Amino acid sequence: MPAVNLSPQQIKLWIQDFLKEDLGKGDITSQSTLAEDVSIEAILIAKEAGVVAGTHIARQVFLCVNSHLRVKVFVKDGDRIAVGQELLSVKGKAVSIFAAERLALNILGHLCGIATTTAEFVQAMGKTQSILLDTRKTLPGLRSLERYAVTVGGGTNHRDRLDSAVLIKTNHLRVLEKKFGSRVEAIPIALSRARKKCSRKTIEIEVANYSEFEAALQAVPDIILLDNWKPQQIVKAVKWRDYVCRGKAKVLLEISGGITLKTIARYAACGADRISVGSLTHSAKNLDVSLRVS
Repeated sequence: MPAVNLSPQQIKLWIQDFLKEDLGKGDITSQSTLAEDVSIEAILIAKEAGVVAGTHIARQVFLCVNSHLRVKVFVKDGDRIAVGQELLSVKGKAVSIFAAERLALNILGHLCGIATTTAEFVQAMGKTQSILLDTRKTLPGLRSLERYAVTVGGGTNHRDRLDSAVLIKTNHLRVLEKKFGSRVEAIPIALSRARKKCSRKTIEIEVANYSEFEAALQAVPDIILLDNWKPQQIVKAVKWRDYVCRGKAKVLLEISGGITLKTIARYAACGADRISVGSLTHSAKNLDVSLRVS
């Protein structure tokens, strides 16, 4: 799927909503202690090494608070940054800079954290045919921003919404098996129904064991998801897929389920086409970024 397209108009709308949440009726601390016309220069500095993402969004936060602020960005999204590196500077009224400070830092630190985590996973995978995917395990309201950060870190986006692609999960099959006797029997029925109603969408199905895998492979979906499979089981499935699909369009294999930075190299070596990792977004540690008045 394509990388997330973040339009300037959409970014501005998001920031305006975020500022309403953070500012309330205004920064009463700055307003009560500082003169309105006091100007300063501040620098956003990385306190940890990593991959930068979201600098243009942080810049827009300051400009949404006060369009007369002068903001200069020193790095590009995707750059690797060092401890102590200056990311951007902002000059202008102190009350405006302090009103924007926390939101700018929160967004930048969060997106840099996701990009950094993703880059670490990509590096750990080594040279492999597998691509690294995110999931829908994102914070409500922040999905597009988080998916963007994944692409900055070298990952690929999975389906964005429930209407983006068909993904028949084990729970869907559990419902169907009550009528059709078993999940193995339900698999071709579920795939047939999906094709009739969603013929233009990618169709993926999750399987829990080798019997279900063989049934799914015979029904030829676009993708088969092997969730929580052990590496040796995945290798066997890949070999059988390659044999069955020889000379024909290949059914893609995706693996997922508790894959960590320590284990991803082993899973990537199994030969699957896709590896989806929810922790890219739901467990990425913020990159520590601070604002320093110069």
